[in-house]
Amino acid sequence: MPPSLEQIQDEILDAIHAGEAIDAEGLLAAHPEHADDLRGFLDVIALVEGSADASGLPPARLGEFRILRELGRGGMGVVYEAEQTSLKRRVALKVLPPQLRMDVRLLARFKREAEAAGRLKHPGIVPVFGVGEAAGTPFFAMELVEGTTLQAVLAARRSGDDAAVPDGGQDWQCWAVETIARVADALAY
Repeated sequence: MPPSLEQIQDEILDAIHAGEAIDAEGLLAAHPEHADDLRGFLDVIALVEGSADASGLPPARLGEFRILRELGRGGMGVVYEAEQTSLKRRVALKVLPPQLRMDVRLLARFKREAEAAGRLKHPGIVPVFGVGEAAGTPFFAMELVEGTTLQAVLAARRSGDDAAVPDGGQDWQCWAVETIARVADALAY
């Protein structure tokens, strides 16, 4: 049985989260029955990968969070370093960009990821401090973990450069949150 559009979109998002390049033409050729929908989906992903908003600048504030800088972006959001002003602490703030909020399925997936990650407790997993919405923008705040990016760690592992891979590094905490959240999401829904 051929995969559904939703399964293909999930595979695309998983590949983006893993830092893999997407072969748009190959996907469209492999799934002509979903070509129009996939083109639209890939266009939205390209917008998310391109800039934080129409001006290319991140918002200055989001609720009680003062945005300091962008840390990274992927298929399901943009992550900023922010200051939670009420507690005077630095956090990682994952935000669902405007281009994705219109898709009810992606909005639900973002919320399930936040809820699943928030239920997890383990020393190797970044804790979720809070979930919310400000000015129509869904977000969740997590502990800010300094270090190299997961993408850099995966690239180093692929190249066999073990010296560049942190030993039990903090990057794997971020990977664990996303991976476990996806597993919990799949099991719960």
